Amino acid sequence: MAPVAAPAKVLVTGANGFIAVWVVRRLLEAGYTVRGTVRSADKGTHLRELFKSYGDKLELVVVPDITAEGAFDEAVKGIDLVEHTASPFTYKADTPDGENILSVATPGICSCGIVFADLIVPAVKGTVRILESIKKNASDIPCERSPSVKRVVLTASVASVVNPFLPGPVCTYDESCWNDPTVEFVEKNPKDSPSPLWYLASKTLGEKAAWDFMEKNKSAINFDLVVLNPPYVYGPTLHEVNSPTKLNQSLLEVYEFVIKSKDTQPIPDGANAYVDVRDLADAHVLSAQKAEAGGNRIIVSGGSYHWQDILDIAAASKIVDDDKLVKGTPGSGAGKGKNLTFKTDRSDKLLGLKWTSLEDSIKDSLASFKEKNFI
Repeated sequence: MAPVAAPAKVLVTGANGFIAVWVVRRLLEAGYTVRGTVRSADKGTHLRELFKSYGDKLELVVVPDITAEGAFDEAVKGIDLVEHTASPFTYKADTPDGENILSVATPGICSCGIVFADLIVPAVKGTVRILESIKKNASDIPCERSPSVKRVVLTASVASVVNPFLPGPVCTYDESCWNDPTVEFVEKNPKDSPSPLWYLASKTLGEKAAWDFMEKNKSAINFDLVVLNPPYVYGPTLHEVNSPTKLNQSLLEVYEFVIKSKDTQPIPDGANAYVDVRDLADAHVLSAQKAEAGGNRIIVSGGSYHWQDILDIAAASKIVDDDKLVKGTPGSGAGKGKNLTFKTDRSDKLLGLKWTSLEDSIKDSLASFKEKNFI
């Protein structure tokens, strides 16, 4: 497919989310016109105020339920590019029992025999619904049903890449890796699977549903797909958040591990990976502008770390009062982050991203907490 350049019209789903607001900002800065979806009209108030200088370059529409059939039928009309960011990232969902275990009754969405309603339904159905709407509304009738969508960029996750059952301690992943073992585990052990495993399964099933749709409908569609797979996403917040508990999962963990409180938990001892939200937003824009990105799954990672590295960055930054910080064992994380590696050869080649350092990303995250009076 040809690149989708400004001043094209872009649909950003879940436009009021942590990642999505940055995507909207980068698109507007690059000269695109943006139509954003929100779940209710009041969720668009902050966005309108934040981007009021762009006037009618930003339009907001309400999509109350992204899993509903035809949810995006109206939203996709007249759109050239879709940035689909609307899917949950949370480990704090209800235990899967009773009403939360549902039979999958929609053929072609996924083969999972059970579904965790809080995570898997929106991750899978939300992704498929946007693709269905694009296909349905792409016809030869001018204006009303414009076949203008050329590309879909999907925010996925390395959750669909990693295998948490590998013995480690050293793990290396690239875009050929899939987290099928977690899907198999939660299918066989629904009552004994903790929420994090359900999240990993949801992202795996959601991404696979997208690729399956593209393959099954390749003769009937005229758009391609780019999937971005980020790890933990850090950096400053632009979206509306009035309490630390309302932070996105990645930043919530920074807050809970770094800032002292009665709920402070011991830091995990394993390695993790991160990307700065601004770099991820740039990746979304570049994925539209680079023709060769089409049809690719792209890991977007700024590097790996150990949680002690973040504690050490926080202490050295002096952004937060010393007595409010968890210190851990300073220096003990050195080198441990290297146990986890996500190869970024593809993103380097196709997108040419320059990565924000972990230090800058965490410092800007903490500064954002302070600006919002969370610390």
